[in-house]
Amino acid sequence: MSNRQPEARSQGLWSDLVPVAVPSEAPAAPHGNVLGRIRFTDAPTEPALVEDTPLLTTHMTNEHVTPVEEIWRTGRPVRAGVAGDAVFAEDGEHLFYAVRLGPQPVYRRPVRELYENALRFNWQRGYTDLVRMWNLIGGITSPNADGLETYRDFCIGRAEAFAAFADRFPQLSAATGIGTLSPASTSGSSPRSRVASCTWRIRDRRPPTSTPPDTGRSLRASPGRRS
Repeated sequence: MSNRQPEARSQGLWSDLVPVAVPSEAPAAPHGNVLGRIRFTDAPTEPALVEDTPLLTTHMTNEHVTPVEEIWRTGRPVRAGVAGDAVFAEDGEHLFYAVRLGPQPVYRRPVRELYENALRFNWQRGYTDLVRMWNLIGGITSPNADGLETYRDFCIGRAEAFAAFADRFPQLSAATGIGTLSPASTSGSSPRSRVASCTWRIRDRRPPTSTPPDTGRSLRASPGRRS
């Protein structure tokens, strides 16, 4: 299966949709370096660096559907790393960033903080143009602890973060919200997934700031994977 995007590829960024590889096989990604992987499978897991590549796994399939991966590629050398709870990879022109928020009674404040961290990280590294953003949400129409629909709760926190960074990102879109197959949460042990991933492009070649990313944990980076 292929999901190549000719217009994006001409700008040095493209993606393919492929079946999930068996453990002994690496996902094929010819003619480019892997910027990030999004795995649609039968259970969510925390974002991680796997073979120096960000891997985001979300609950989107069952026993009747074959798991697949969307592999984002670039023609430039890639550097990957961990920033707080997020994983990222960049090639100097594009940045892939993924983070997961676990079950919460109310999502407004933690979602706002998650988005503020992501926006701050991108701004400090000089990436100012949003290419694509996904919000993959389990129990998307279920009520939170206050009785408000989870997606509406989520959107309030996201809107507050966008407003706080409006002077630096005046053209941010609302992005995409997609419900996953993870059930609504009834306790803190629920596997319900709140995942955000996004790809950014440098718009105005603004140089990165000298201030280190304020993510609450140390930044760790390594060369990205080439296929």
